[in-house]
Amino acid sequence: NRELALPWKMEGSRISTAMIRERIDASPKYLLGQPPEEGRLVRLMAVDVQQTELWWLVRQLHEDGSSYLVQYGSALGWSGLSEKFRELNCNWGIVDAGYAAKATSGVYNFVFGTAGRFCAAFGRTKKHNASLKPWETGELQIDGTRTIRQMRFDALLWQERLYHDVLRDGRVPWYLPRDL
Repeated sequence: NRELALPWKMEGSRISTAMIRERIDASPKYLLGQPPEEGRLVRLMAVDVQQTELWWLVRQLHEDGSSYLVQYGSALGWSGLSEKFRELNCNWGIVDAGYAAKATSGVYNFVFGTAGRFCAAFGRTKKHNASLKPWETGELQIDGTRTIRQMRFDALLWQERLYHDVLRDGRVPWYLPRDL
């Protein structure tokens, strides 16, 4: 629909190993943990909260709009995550706060304790809001006295952009290391 003005219809997209290999081959030659430093703006840690662990990845953003995967992994708790954040010299982080009610208070307390280095992230779909913006930021009061930063984003839009603009068409300079 976006590219050919054809009526929209639901289709699944599959990311193949060959697509990932093509993205690696099109990337500058670097290894995990060793992206180029020239032109570096910021290192961003993104965290997905699961039942038993915290899955994270770090991407490094550059002045020219490019993005390099730095490292990824899992942590068993917030202290392990904080240690990785420091170890990988990250500047800012986002944590998925929309997973489950039992995990939300832990996310909020963690974000509050980082003094603004992390924000709580909520991926939205049309069922959450009929008029979505690509993203919006703001503050969230968590217990009547404390405030944290939050980000809400259109999850379907960003998934589509990742697939089309990065993986399928290669229009966005989004790099992966040789040893991935």
